[in-house]
Order: sequence, then structure tokens, then C-alpha cells
Amino acid sequence: MISLVLLPAACALVANARVISQAPRASVCMAAGSLFKVQELAADKATAQLEKFHDRIENTLAKGPNPSEEAWQPSRVPQVKQMGKSMRGVAAMAAAVEACSTPLGANDPVGDDPEKERIARTKVISANSFTGSAAISLVSYWPDHVSIDACGLNPGSLAKAEMAEKAIMKHVTAEANEAGCVDIRLVRTTDKFFQNGGDEFYEPTGFFPDESADKPEGASALKHREGFVFTNEGLPN
Repeated sequence: MISLVLLPAACALVANARVISQAPRASVCMAAGSLFKVQELAADKATAQLEKFHDRIENTLAKGPNPSEEAWQPSRVPQVKQMGKSMRGVAAMAAAVEACSTPLGANDPVGDDPEKERIARTKVISANSFTGSAAISLVSYWPDHVSIDACGLNPGSLAKAEMAEKAIMKHVTAEANEAGCVDIRLVRTTDKFFQNGGDEFYEPTGFFPDESADKPEGASALKHREGFVFTNEGLPN
């Protein structure tokens, strides 16, 4: 069962300004013959899908080691165990977005406590392959920046899910740039981002460490480099 912490200050304001993307838009990201469709996803559907990710991880761990499964490759085991601990927290974030009845637009003014507004400013973006959701990200939109706040990965195909996460980042960055926003941020913590490559994972998408940014202890702050050209990478079969 998901535990919700509702944020009344976030949901009490009325959204009356333009959102960066007023209606859901989709983009298609091609890479080495593989295809992702990136689009906004309803928060209730995102919650259900993230719960399915969690359940699959639990089943995989309960069955025990299987050398034929990607999840049991030595480099993947710590990643999968972390996902088992934290995926439900990402699902709870999506559920809180669903519960918020008055979302805020990118141009709505920021109140005294921005963190209380984060859920109200959040949209859910998914990257889907022909087999379903590969990655699901939560992205918040602010007057002066866009923040990628979490990303759940499909444990059934981790390498492909990591590429899907990058496809979402390309989509979010391009959409923000089209709206005139060049400040796109990501604060990486192990309970909200599960990819297996550390900060370096994000370099092909143009995100690099921002040493000047405020961040929680143990977190990494990254920022998109303005003008960076995203390059596609080959995806696993």
C-alpha cells in the first residue's frame, strides 16, 4: 500500500498561467533501430506501472539467483536491490501527483516554500517501447527552470530501460528549450534514480555536475549544458 503525504500548500493554489506543455505531446526517439515513444502519462497509470515494477523486483529477488536473468548479473544486483528498496517511493510521488487537484503551471509564481509546491508542479513522462513502459520520470516545471526529480526503470530489461531514461531526458530538454528555458536540472539520489552509471551516465544527454548548486548530503547536482547536442546510442537487442 502506498503511503501518501499530501501537500496542501501545493494544491491550494490555482493554476492560472501557461504551462510549458499545455497538452500532452509525444516524441519518438530512434536509436540503433530501436524505438521509444516519449509522452506525458496520466499519474494514476504511472503509479500502477511503478507498482508493477516494484512487484517484479520483489518476485525476482524472492526466486533467487538466476544467471540467465539480466537482474542477476553481478553489476546489476546492487542496482536491483536498491530499486527494491526505493521504487515504491517513486510510485508514491506519482500517486501524490494524481491526488493533487490544482496543479501549477510553469509560470505560476513560487511561494515561500518551493518544496511544498513540487508535487503540484510535477508531470509524469514515460518512454515506451513496443513491450510497454521502459522508464517513467517525474518532472517539475518552474518559472526559471525545469527539474527532473525521479525516474523508475523497468526491471525486466534494465539496459534498455536506461536508454529509455535518456530518451526522456532528450525529450524534456528539447521541450524546455522550445519554451525558452535553458536551465534544466537533476539532483541525483540513489532512492530516486536507479541507473547503473553514476553521474557519468548522464553526460551523453548533456548533463554535467554543477558544483555551485545546493543539494542534500550524498546527492549529486547536475545541470544541462546549454547548446549540447544529444547523440543517440546503440540499444541492446
